[in-house]
Amino acid sequence: MATYNRTKVADYARQYVTKTNPNYKRYNLNCTNFVSHAIHAGGIAEVKPSPVKNGMLETTTYWFNDNYMDCTGSNSCYMRDKTSTSWVRVTDFYSYWTKKGMSATTSTNKTPSLVMQTLEMSFNLKVKMDGFTRLS
Repeated sequence: MATYNRTKVADYARQYVTKTNPNYKRYNLNCTNFVSHAIHAGGIAEVKPSPVKNGMLETTTYWFNDNYMDCTGSNSCYMRDKTSTSWVRVTDFYSYWTKKGMSATTSTNKTPSLVMQTLEMSFNLKVKMDGFTRLS
């Protein structure tokens, strides 16, 4: 596994906790996507199949987000949307990383106004799913 830099993870989380990173697609339930961004910013490389096909790949074998604007002409641009479910879906994220030997715990705290899910992995990353809490 690549060198993991917790400071870079914290910097990413602080920078994007209240705004969307324009380099990534935003999903309605963006929590796991945000955690994946932070881990990637911390130096963990994506794992992609070859070739990467368009759309959402249902997988716990790969972990990637290959979204960007692709322009083929003067006014012909589109979002290239190639993402793994392990990047954006918490159950697949959990399966992907535990298969890689990471330990993880999950919990849910229900309050009247929001549901906060906390995912803490041996990356020493702790993010409240409604936004940045802290990085240990």
